[in-house]
Amino acid sequence: MNIVKKILNGLLGSIVLSGLLIFFLRMAGIEAYTVLSGSMEPCIPTGGIVFVNTWNHQPREGDLITYHLGSMVVTHRVVQVRKEDYITKGDANPQNDMFPVLPSHIMGTVCFSLPYLGYIVSFFQTKIIRYGIYMMVILSFLLQFRPVFSFIKKRKKESAKEVQKRI
Repeated sequence: MNIVKKILNGLLGSIVLSGLLIFFLRMAGIEAYTVLSGSMEPCIPTGGIVFVNTWNHQPREGDLITYHLGSMVVTHRVVQVRKEDYITKGDANPQNDMFPVLPSHIMGTVCFSLPYLGYIVSFFQTKIIRYGIYMMVILSFLLQFRPVFSFIKKRKKESAKEVQKRI
């Protein structure tokens, strides 16, 4: 039981630290997005995560930007800055993107990226894993505070005995 408690507490601690990291990154205006295609390889491989500074909407030529393209979120490199829009291109693509990017579509500029971490994030976002994490948190909580629950149980038994003595 002791090793199970240590494993659950370690996993719970990892989840809490990850949550705090995400919270502080968001407070700093940084959002994370998973790269789903190979258009930015080798700079950002498929399954990588890009961290986007959402406070910077004025990219320069050569910057990587993340922007809305209809319902999709795209990360490409700015190859030309024009007066009213930006021309972008995926590093692995032979041609510039067909549609220029309007400033209102830009979500921010890429600060840094981590390769392949998106696969892990996607795995943890599946329903069965998410519910498993919820159960692990509840189980860890119950194991952590088991002495409190046993005290409550003893207290109830004592109360029942006192009631029987009175009768």
